[in-house]
Amino acid sequence: MIVSRRTVLGLVPVMPFALRAVALGAAAPGRRNLVSCLGGFYLIEPVGTVKAWTTGRVKASLLGLGDDSFLPPYVAHEVPALKGATAIAGGAAGYAVTADGRVLAWGDNWNGLLGNTPLSELESTGHQHPPVPTPTYTVPIPKIIDVAAGSRHALALTVDGRVFAWGNGQLGQLGIGDLPIVNFTTRSPDINYFVPYPIEIPGLANVIAISAGPEFSLALLRDGTVRAWGENYAGQLGDGSTERRTRPVQVRGITNAVAVSAGGLDFGVALLGDGTVATWGKRGDALGRRIAADVDRDPALVPGVTGITAIAAGGAHVLALKSDGRIVSWGTVNVYDPVGHGPAPGATPAVVPIVTTARAISAGPLSSQALIADGTFMVWGALPSLTFRVDGTKADGSRYPVPLVVKGL
Repeated sequence: MIVSRRTVLGLVPVMPFALRAVALGAAAPGRRNLVSCLGGFYLIEPVGTVKAWTTGRVKASLLGLGDDSFLPPYVAHEVPALKGATAIAGGAAGYAVTADGRVLAWGDNWNGLLGNTPLSELESTGHQHPPVPTPTYTVPIPKIIDVAAGSRHALALTVDGRVFAWGNGQLGQLGIGDLPIVNFTTRSPDINYFVPYPIEIPGLANVIAISAGPEFSLALLRDGTVRAWGENYAGQLGDGSTERRTRPVQVRGITNAVAVSAGGLDFGVALLGDGTVATWGKRGDALGRRIAADVDRDPALVPGVTGITAIAAGGAHVLALKSDGRIVSWGTVNVYDPVGHGPAPGATPAVVPIVTTARAISAGPLSSQALIADGTFMVWGALPSLTFRVDGTKADGSRYPVPLVVKGL
């Protein structure tokens, strides 16, 4: 049944769910991909179907569903325009990579976030395209395999290891050096504070992974080193300084990284080849360790965290997936508790209870998600209501992981 150009896959009752004992390997890693975004979640199925749902009162256009009606929370909808997408990212706008390596974008076009205004058009009109409620192609880029979204910028990784950026560049988060001078036909040539079309980051090559923080960016190179650029007031670039960088610089001391993740509150995380985790940036529980200074400009290991196979940085917390399916987490414990291990100090890494057979992890600004071996999902942290707990008790938020069953998933 088609309703407002989207397929309703089922009303989602938020209810406790007793995890079944499932043998390791029952669900292959990466077969289903859950992505946290502004206002909700996307699920990419192996068959190419993409489903989306929201955790609050959010307009359908924010999820690429084509209109300004408000979606009820925890109702899954198929997103026809994203069928066949291989990767999705969400920041102030939404992005997806298609099977043929192109990039789709939707939502607000503030600061040129949609990347769909060619330079020639910007020069002749002085304006970028208006917002779009359904996924629309960006200006063409060489074949893309991944996207990342910050609060005012976006990145795209090509199959041959180059990186393109677009959006706001005032804080250096595009990594292109000085912002280009636009030869406007309607006024004098001038520097635009945003770039509404993808532009290649010069001198950055052999990249295998990207991650975007609010105003900074990270790139993992094939040789295990990490590059960073953008805002650096909190040492989030890890280069030993607090100077803003408009071009990529090397994160100090990291030579064997296998994954990177940029945190929402100005910190960086790297998974190293030996299964340990390094953090750097703003002082706080998200570093997983105590520091005396306000910021830590140099990466250092999180004590006691070993055997890690994947990482995910949220707004002010970090998830680390162990090889045995358990999740270690640390970070700021607030009313939502996205960290998920209750009364333990947030800065002290601890195992998340209940979750024992996780195969993939994802972290949002105020929530955490895990794909379980049997194909179901668990979510904890920010829930639809601060006074509603899905286990039947009343409390301010959810302080422990609560399995969330979504009909049709």
